[in-house]
Parts: sequence; structure tokens; C-alpha cells
Amino acid sequence: IWKDKPNEIYKKHSHAYDTKLIIIEGNIKLLIKGKKYKLEPNNEITIKKGEFHEAKAGVNGCRYIVAEKKLK
Repeated sequence: IWKDKPNEIYKKHSHAYDTKLIIIEGNIKLLIKGKKYKLEPNNEITIKKGEFHEAKAGVNGCRYIVAEKKLK
């Protein structure tokens, strides 16, 4: 479980593994390959290995499950 502070910002980055986010509370906005996503409770998204993305938590922050899968 991960918790972001209100309006917390993650600058453009990528991961060495697939990452799935499942939103529990609050919301978060993501920018992936020029496409905007706003995730709220019960929404989920998978960010592929090496896919550059950036994010900003909502005004009340965001709490979510982070599941990571390292691929061969």
C-alpha cells in the first residue's frame, strides 16, 4: 500500500518492471505516452516496463496498492 501526500508530483520516469496500481482512496492523474488518465477508487492501471510516465496526486492525496512484476 502506497500513500501520496496531497498534490504530490512524480516527474517523468520509468520502471524496470510492469507496475499495476489499484486506487483505494483519493485520486491521481497520470500522463503516459501523451495520454491523460484520472484514477479514482476501484480504478486500476498497468504501466508497462520501460514506459515513461508522470503523475500528480489529487488535493486529498491518494492511497493505492502497488503490484510489481519483474519480467525476464
